Amino acid sequence: MTWSGLMHPPAAACCFIFVSGGPRIKNLGYLYIFFPVLLDVGIMVFLALVINNACETRKYPVYW
Repeated sequence: MTWSGLMHPPAAACCFIFVSGGPRIKNLGYLYIFFPVLLDVGIMVFLALVINNACETRKYPVYW
């Protein structure tokens, strides 16, 4: 993305939906970030943990 000068697609999608979503989306304000965006991030982290730990030779995270 740095090489091509493009924006990260999920970040661009969040901005585009907020700007073009009309008054229903804009009335949510910061709740727009808390509910759909953080829920999606949580789902992606959960899937990454499941997929990375599916193989017995790989364990993620190594420490916490």
